Amino acid sequence: MQGTDFAKAIIAHDRWKLRLGAFIRGSGEVLDPALIQQDGQCDLGKWLYGDGLAYQHEPEYKEVLAHHARFHQQAAAIVRRVKVADTVGAATLLAVGSEYSRASNSTILGLTALRRKVRRQPAH
Repeated sequence: MQGTDFAKAIIAHDRWKLRLGAFIRGSGEVLDPALIQQDGQCDLGKWLYGDGLAYQHEPEYKEVLAHHARFHQQAAAIVRRVKVADTVGAATLLAVGSEYSRASNSTILGLTALRRKVRRQPAH
């Protein structure tokens, strides 16, 4: 994620549900729960721990950071379920209203709030 391209971050984050759904069905890429759990490895995480640190004093940044970490924990839990052949359990963890879903939505809402805040700030 270059600079403050929040729209791309939101789209990339939202694609995780498709990736996880395909993985549950056995038609997606091979996913490693240990890697997925690391919230600093995806594009959004790299930005949060890189250029995004410029906003670390903002409450919205702290919220995104927390929700994003929780999202990665839940995504890793889904992958772990698939790895032990519990695709029904994995699908339940991915479903609307699940902890994964809440963490994902909270991450996107937080990014949207941070984007609004950043856009209101005067350029330096």
